[in-house]
Amino acid sequence: MKLEFTDIGSKAKTATERARLLHEAGEALARKMISAECSVPPEDIVIKKEALGKPYAESLPIHFNISHSGTFAVCVTHSSPIGVDIQSVGKVRPLALRRTFSPEEREYILASPEAQAQRFTCLWCMKEAWTKRHGGSILSREGFTCSFENGKPITDYDDFSFAFPPAPDGYVIAVCL
Repeated sequence: MKLEFTDIGSKAKTATERARLLHEAGEALARKMISAECSVPPEDIVIKKEALGKPYAESLPIHFNISHSGTFAVCVTHSSPIGVDIQSVGKVRPLALRRTFSPEEREYILASPEAQAQRFTCLWCMKEAWTKRHGGSILSREGFTCSFENGKPITDYDDFSFAFPPAPDGYVIAVCL
């Protein structure tokens, strides 16, 4: 697995411009990384999307995924399906907590008042990374539900695992391999 992220900083003046710059930065990272892995010039890489929106490099034997949050874009490449999510650590969103998390996940998040935002963001990133690896929507009833052991999230499962590479301050990055 290879992962890179970039910061677009304060280049964008509007939310629309920021979204465009983040999309471009993510795609540029993907082209650069795929080029290095597959020895194909970046301009020759054709990026398409599957029916559920998962990106792929046409005719190349590599998997990749892109995410962005705040001013950061992140890309990850691997020889097998992979998903990535980056999120800034913010407040716990009550509606998302009710709709997206199982009772056990909610209990874990709410059990530590000083760590609620971090726990919420970590589990959210796991769910997003899993969804992006498999395709679909985080709101799907068939999505990922975290299991716990000794009060901590399990990161290794039979068919996939999670990694938490170093992230910029105030952010969490989760990768589902």
